[in-house]
Amino acid sequence: MTAQFLDQLLAAEQLLREKGERITQPRVAVLSMLMSSDHAVSHLDVAQEISLHKPVDRVTVYRVLEWLTQLGLAHRIACDDRVWRFMLNTSSKKVEQKQPHEHAHFTCTQCGHMSCLESVSTKLQFQLPKGFKTQEIDLMIRGVCASCTKITA
Repeated sequence: MTAQFLDQLLAAEQLLREKGERITQPRVAVLSMLMSSDHAVSHLDVAQEISLHKPVDRVTVYRVLEWLTQLGLAHRIACDDRVWRFMLNTSSKKVEQKQPHEHAHFTCTQCGHMSCLESVSTKLQFQLPKGFKTQEIDLMIRGVCASCTKITA
């Protein structure tokens, strides 16, 4: 992932410029890390990867991840191990309209690898009690990923 992370630095900076956001090294580095990842990553994963290239404060990394989530460029996923994992929002339409994060996730019960499943519908038929408002729908599918399936086969 290291080469991909470094390759995304300019793209991350450009995305922040397009959004009219202030450019800082931590913001660019964290966004670049999310842009280069094909699965959800923890705060610790991000901090460790960035620290291989430049000293970084773990609190700053967490604040940037939360900021990216509030901005709508990323979303966070609650995991069974009680660790938040973060992933880039791939739908620019969702980012522009500040739509709630609504898609399914797959998590491997053996290695913990987590991926977004954009093709799984979250259009559920339910009625909330009066006065309640949906902010997020989190549908988690658990199973064994392709890599772990190969190991056990």
